[in-house]
Amino acid sequence: MNTSSLSHALGSLNDPPRNRTEPSVPPPAPSPEPLIVVLTHNETLLYRPKRTARGSVSPIVRPYLSTLLSYLFRRHSADGNAGVDRGREVQVVVYSAARAHNVLTFFRAIDLVSSRASTGPDGAYRPRVDQGDILKLAFTRETMGLRDEDYRQDVVTVKDLAGVWRELGISPEQGARSTILLEEDERAAAVQPHSRVPISSFTVADPSITIRRRTVQVTELPSSAPDDTALLQTIHLLELLRNESNVAGALKSGLVRRAEDDAKLLVREREHLGERDTVSVKEMQSELARLGRQACAKYGVEVRKEWDDGWRVKARK
Repeated sequence: MNTSSLSHALGSLNDPPRNRTEPSVPPPAPSPEPLIVVLTHNETLLYRPKRTARGSVSPIVRPYLSTLLSYLFRRHSADGNAGVDRGREVQVVVYSAARAHNVLTFFRAIDLVSSRASTGPDGAYRPRVDQGDILKLAFTRETMGLRDEDYRQDVVTVKDLAGVWRELGISPEQGARSTILLEEDERAAAVQPHSRVPISSFTVADPSITIRRRTVQVTELPSSAPDDTALLQTIHLLELLRNESNVAGALKSGLVRRAEDDAKLLVREREHLGERDTVSVKEMQSELARLGRQACAKYGVEVRKEWDDGWRVKARK
């Protein structure tokens, strides 16, 4: 484990904060600042059964992944769809501890980057509008400043969002107000813990149906697999956060916990439960997923558990 890197990152939490978070107040209108959604992928959006080149070519996609991508990349009213409420602008960034080649291979598989996409000498991927790129930015293992021995080993890595904010040309204060890090491992968010939206880890034992696409493959879960609705739940949380003037302030003050409590209350009211009746975690998660479906319906986003190879075309209509 890269204890020196992790200790340095954790130690910085005790230093004077670079961006103190003020309490969040929902703005009267959508914030003019885009909502920056930073995605990780392995064991969050995708799962690589084997840490080999073939494992990168054939990732297992999480249920509702194409739904989440359609939600994130949907067109906004500023694009000319007058009269359609598309909500606050969203900019999508990837921050991965995987190597640059594997990151691009993963995302070619799900049509998130073009077949010609490449990273710069520093390991960062920057968009090319002329190639139809839709990602705002991607950081990879090469950008993390790891020592050679740590780069080659499976060590704990920390995703400092300051580098993302510098690359996007925004201040740490604006970055904290407007950035979400979707991350299953809280250690990875040690430097900016109040930017993290937690999500359960995604791992599976066996691949099943394989669909060939161009030079890559996407492996899906069998339809009989237990229903994983984590990405639908995430969509509901993103909807709540896009109405916040200060993302870090809202998360620090317990937005996720309040969303879960509200979901339990809705279950109680619908099921006419008494004060002593318990709402299970599964029931609460199902309610959060229902609210995520509701948000998708608002924007005309099709909800599909299975992988949708045409998600990108649909999202950009």
